[in-house]
Amino acid sequence: MTRLNFLLYREVIRVSRFMKSSWIIPEIDNISVSEIALGTGIERAVVAILYSRGYRSQEDVYRFLYPELADLHSPFLMKGIYEALTLIKKHLELKSKVAIFADSDLDGITSLTIIYDLLVKLGNTPVIRYPRNKEGYGLTCDIIQEFTDQGVDLLITVDSGIRDFEEINMASDKGIDVIITDHHEPDEVVPDAIIVNPKQKDCPYPFKELAGVGVTFKLAHALLYSYIAGFDNRFVITIKHEQGYEFSFLINGCVTHCDAVRNSNLIEYVSEKINDKDFFVLFDEDPEFIKMIKSFYIDIKVKYISDIYNGKDNSGSRDLSSVIDSMIKEYGINPVFCKSRMDLACKVFLETQLRSSTKVFSLLKHYLVLVSLGTIADIMPVYNENRQMIKYGISLLRRGEGHYGINSLLKNEQVNTKSISWGVAPLLNTPGRFGETDLTVEFFLENDEESITEITTEIQKLNRKRRKIVSELICSAKESIEEHGSELYGNLYLYHNDEIIDGLAGLVANRIADDLKKPVIVATAIDDNGLVKGSGRSYGGFDFFKYVEPFSDSFEKLGGHAQAFGFIVKKENLHKTIIKISELIGDKIESNINTQIDCVINIDEINNSLLDKLELIEPYGKENEEPLFYSSDVEIKTFSSCGTDNRHGRYTLKNGITAIGWNMASEMDSIYKNKQRIEMIYKIERNTYMNRTSPQIIIVDIK
Repeated sequence: MTRLNFLLYREVIRVSRFMKSSWIIPEIDNISVSEIALGTGIERAVVAILYSRGYRSQEDVYRFLYPELADLHSPFLMKGIYEALTLIKKHLELKSKVAIFADSDLDGITSLTIIYDLLVKLGNTPVIRYPRNKEGYGLTCDIIQEFTDQGVDLLITVDSGIRDFEEINMASDKGIDVIITDHHEPDEVVPDAIIVNPKQKDCPYPFKELAGVGVTFKLAHALLYSYIAGFDNRFVITIKHEQGYEFSFLINGCVTHCDAVRNSNLIEYVSEKINDKDFFVLFDEDPEFIKMIKSFYIDIKVKYISDIYNGKDNSGSRDLSSVIDSMIKEYGINPVFCKSRMDLACKVFLETQLRSSTKVFSLLKHYLVLVSLGTIADIMPVYNENRQMIKYGISLLRRGEGHYGINSLLKNEQVNTKSISWGVAPLLNTPGRFGETDLTVEFFLENDEESITEITTEIQKLNRKRRKIVSELICSAKESIEEHGSELYGNLYLYHNDEIIDGLAGLVANRIADDLKKPVIVATAIDDNGLVKGSGRSYGGFDFFKYVEPFSDSFEKLGGHAQAFGFIVKKENLHKTIIKISELIGDKIESNINTQIDCVINIDEINNSLLDKLELIEPYGKENEEPLFYSSDVEIKTFSSCGTDNRHGRYTLKNGITAIGWNMASEMDSIYKNKQRIEMIYKIERNTYMNRTSPQIIIVDIK
């Protein structure tokens, strides 16, 4: 790339970055923020950030910052889960040959690892398959034929399958039962198979943004749950009031209904609503109630919550309330932020049930480490269940629990979403991009530590190769942007390069989209059948796939979600399909890029203590990004440039804090020479130098 072209490209990016930006300063009710901070004991700046993001009650703020395992939704809310369990257990009993097919990215391989490990522990070692070499994207009929030749009776797809109609039909025709677990967007019509996907029509599962590994975890959780004594039992959680009783009915972790009953109506209620197969769990000492229930149903099960608790009670007391207090403390539940005493009782029961089997709980914890890794790698939204599972998985990694290989990669890093998404995830995704997914699979399935170390060394070699190739491809793309403006279709950019390995297309598309601030499609070489493979990536929060999916018939294969997708298309259909997509997008992408600020602070408020408090908001990621701060009237002490071509800028502010601006040296220098004070939007991070840690500002925008 010539220096002139580079400078032109940089100017395009500079104009895009600075001339179109609108800053949105949040409107915050300072009284409400102060009340929430006082009521929760949480730092005001943290509360202000969450308030600007829509968390506006003490309960919302607390639950966001301190998620509990009991808040995870029951897997049995997922459509298709019971049918999937029945089919898997049938084939386990028959000792059938089971196959697992996974996508080749980290989301797919962590999914494969979970279901493979669980089936092996249940006595069945499955056949595993994923795209290899130049096979590219998704399940194929050739792979189905392989399964047929191997005598496969049950196929479970993970992180894939929802759009593989021809392949699933072929499997059915060959007598193979199929369970699809996926999180990608389904079409109006879905394959004829048992489907576990929260995005499928009429699925009541409350959270739709699980990664593929999150969906697989739900299937694994349900399968493990089906082997414990409480499976399919109806539990009646019971608390006593002066005027009567409250009952909540739970089956397989799902609350079906709740009733409040006065003492005067109790006998009538019990005779009509209760049956002898119910299991009462009491949270109050009440021998008279037990006697009354037993008079109706002699064999009915009635226990105090303390009787089914197998944790550590350090109270030294047999008093029921003291034991419950111990349980609450052990589970990390804060009663203050439960909606009611019944809400607290249900949480305590669900946590107790989750931990009722040490083996099951240990497995679920191990799998949550894999869930956190796959979810971060697939850039899924970090809120609700994804946040809960990532936070728990990271806490285990920080304690050195989970997978040996992952821990060895993180041993010299602060474990957080940044160290995983910038370091571990790209490294472990690399083999799949070169058609060498075997390496990643071996990394996860191998138990010998020495072998894992050897595999890691091979992956690291491949990763260095990947970095070099991608760097060269990005330079080539930048030259093409300058020389071939015709590849810009309205608000959509196409980059077609025969030298791109199709596994690297997504990386290249992502980098170009970030630079151009437009959705990008990267197409690779045309194969012998006249087919082009490629990837699409969005910019910002734009739902790119929404405008691509209506033209799915124009593709040979298409799959993905809002901001990332892969495809295979006939050469002659590529450009005309992109024209259609571009026309549908039109001007739906905002011409102004709005930058949403989270918190207004004074520069002098920035210190290590603030950084410690901000860690509560982690894990960061999509829809829970690192907070953006705004400060005005900032005085600059010194300026210097750094990096290749001195394109990065560095200010020392009057209070001694360093502020870095990536690719911003020209603007920063101009401001400094004119002795101007500045307004800026920025992030705050830790900078460690010579064993001394201090805050450092990363400038996002400047005026």
